Amino acid sequence: MQSLKFIYISPSVTRILGYTKEEAINMTIEQYLTPESFQFIMKELKEAIKLDSLKKLPPDEIRTYEVKEFCKNGSIIDVEIKVKFVRGTNGNPYAIQGTTSDITERNKFEAEIEKLNQTLELKVIERTEQLQAANKELEAFSYSVSHNLHTPLRLIKGFSEILNQKYDKIIDDDGKHILDTISNNTQNMEKLIDSLLNLSKTTRSDLRKIEVDMNKIMNIVINETLLPGQLNEYKITINNLPPAIADAELIKQVWINLVSNAIKYTRPKKERIIEIGAYEKINENVYYVKDNGVGFNPEYSDKLFGVFQRLHKSEDFEGIGVGLAIVQRIINKHGGKVWAEGKLNEGATFWFSLPK
Repeated sequence: MQSLKFIYISPSVTRILGYTKEEAINMTIEQYLTPESFQFIMKELKEAIKLDSLKKLPPDEIRTYEVKEFCKNGSIIDVEIKVKFVRGTNGNPYAIQGTTSDITERNKFEAEIEKLNQTLELKVIERTEQLQAANKELEAFSYSVSHNLHTPLRLIKGFSEILNQKYDKIIDDDGKHILDTISNNTQNMEKLIDSLLNLSKTTRSDLRKIEVDMNKIMNIVINETLLPGQLNEYKITINNLPPAIADAELIKQVWINLVSNAIKYTRPKKERIIEIGAYEKINENVYYVKDNGVGFNPEYSDKLFGVFQRLHKSEDFEGIGVGLAIVQRIINKHGGKVWAEGKLNEGATFWFSLPK
């Protein structure tokens, strides 16, 4: 094995390595290969001969190796060699046949691509960390501002109510109207602040995943969002909901927001129909809330889940446009997705998926 000699070398190989045919044919394999490559090839060939003697090697198997070879000018190139045994009439190997390809440039390109990929990955990681830090700062700022705005708003609301009650006989109708406007707007502002705080808490809170009974949660949600007397005003169908691995409180908030929306936007209809259901896929469960309400223009569906984004006038439907943003953040935090389908005056369906 140590002194393997060449019987034939093709002109293409001598051209790659720079030797003449006479020089190449008289060299041993050890003279061609770098020490590391020679040791590697010898080990592989011995293993192949051993397997062949045990009849564990397919007769025509071709084995591929990457090694480094010396050129006549002293340079080292990367080559890919494909070898197989040449067998006699008795089936036993008596020689090795191989082909050689110069893959130096290919390896250089692959190394360059790998380097670029690593650089790109580092940049993505760095950019992601920057965005996460910026988001945390923004959330902290939002929480702080929202929290600190509560006190002056309560004072404004309180003093306007005192004025309205204590000086009722002194203040004329125009003055009372102004005080009512102040009171109503402070209430709206408080709702806005509370929504921002809820949005911030949703993003900042840690997930406490357990197996959640979705059917049980849905019964609680229906009872919390509709008064007993209102149940007869809606035709609500609740199909079987498979359990989910999720944070129970946060998923309950998702259902409350979606069901509340369905109730709100079906209110103008004479017949108010809401369907709640789910279906299972291999790696996830998909849940939905479908209604026959006022729907929405599908051209603007990308705005549905943005903060303060509303597709309907506030005088027609109450709300400030934070509920669906909360839904999206909760579902994204669970590794799921949320999306919607709808048409104007033909209802809407809101979907969300959760990994199993």
